[in-house]
Amino acid sequence: MAYKAHKLLEGYEKANSDNLPEVNIIALAHFIAKDSNFISPEISNIKAMRNGRESYGESAIGYVQLKREGHITTVISCVAPEHKVTSNGYKVEIVVDSSKGEITSCKCYSCIAALGGCKHQLALLGWMHRRFEDKTPTEKACYWKKSKLSNVGKTIKFILVKDLGSKSKEKRKNMCKKKNKLSSEIIQKRKPKRKIYKVKSKINVRKDPDGVSFLQEVIAHMDCKLKKGNVKVIPELAKIFLPVDKFDSIDIHSLMKDELCDEVAKSTSNQTDNPLWRRLRYLRITASNLYAVAHCNTVNGSLVDILHGAKLRETSAMARGTRLESQVLQIVSKKQKMIFERCGLLTCPEHPIFGASPDGINENFTVEIKCPTNYKSYFNFIDSSGKIKPQCKAQVQLQMHLSGRKKSLFCVASPEFENNRKVKILPVDYDENYIRAVMVKAEQFWKNTIGKFVLE
Repeated sequence: MAYKAHKLLEGYEKANSDNLPEVNIIALAHFIAKDSNFISPEISNIKAMRNGRESYGESAIGYVQLKREGHITTVISCVAPEHKVTSNGYKVEIVVDSSKGEITSCKCYSCIAALGGCKHQLALLGWMHRRFEDKTPTEKACYWKKSKLSNVGKTIKFILVKDLGSKSKEKRKNMCKKKNKLSSEIIQKRKPKRKIYKVKSKINVRKDPDGVSFLQEVIAHMDCKLKKGNVKVIPELAKIFLPVDKFDSIDIHSLMKDELCDEVAKSTSNQTDNPLWRRLRYLRITASNLYAVAHCNTVNGSLVDILHGAKLRETSAMARGTRLESQVLQIVSKKQKMIFERCGLLTCPEHPIFGASPDGINENFTVEIKCPTNYKSYFNFIDSSGKIKPQCKAQVQLQMHLSGRKKSLFCVASPEFENNRKVKILPVDYDENYIRAVMVKAEQFWKNTIGKFVLE
């Protein structure tokens, strides 16, 4: 039976923003890398990048339908030709294994170049990845509709170049604003600097989600002396945070009292539900990103944005982890025959720019919990030999360092935890030499990036 794009196949349903399977950048890159059809013709992959571009894919993809069979989802779309736009579209089929987070196959039917990896396959792959990257819409988006290119010469007599792609007028305006803002910042940077300390306007404007800046919360909140005006904030912060050799005898660490740090840990025990927890993490190096900060060489990348308070898009895996965290902690408590309490943000006067939030704590142990969604992501936390991964090691070591504990329990729940209630528990001993070496690297990166944003 001939394929008709506008008719649903038996067992299939119309695709929308709710039921489309996730295709992240790792799954996309892994599939293209292992498929010789896409990498053999050209080592540089320039054609692959061009064929998967947004301007073609957003205009060519139409009538997307899918069928779910357990963890396997088959997606079929009609992809319009790029040149003979009035010709029949090509049927492209992608199979995704949600349990492994992998693309298992991608086929294009009736295209003479299909056997060698054609542009229509790449167009649909790129389109599915962009749907994963899109922000969650307030309304459900339906993908069962005719593509823009296939309407040219029929309902649409022509299509303008500026209308190719999905960028709306509003998005284009925002892009222009960003470019103008960038130009203004470049001009400002070329102006001669004053020889006085001051807070940069970028920090003054760029606030955390609750509208409280670094100087107001991270420093002033930790010591009432700053609020009373007994300390000249900017010069003394410069003496701590800027990468210089010698200063006068002023120790701002002493202004962060242990009593206030304990109070913060208690008052932020509900973590993400607490606005104070989010504010006090602002511009701090936290245990979860310590390893990345210590090994980062990009001074203006996304990691710096995260330290500034940029929010990561909550994925289904993150939501699952938040939902199961308390259940896993109960299992761990029962297995270890210990009682653990929820823990807020841990800070330390000796290290004012660091913070950590373990998932549980008692007199002797900290607890860190991971809830992978599939067995592939399971090995993001524990390697094949059963050892904790480096980024997780740095995380639990900082938790122990700031809490004063000498032992930690690193707990990884089974991807099928809802059914089998299994949790792998790895005991970790405190390693002072290791964590201090990692913290030195991370602090240097902080000084070269965040420190320069805070102070001139």
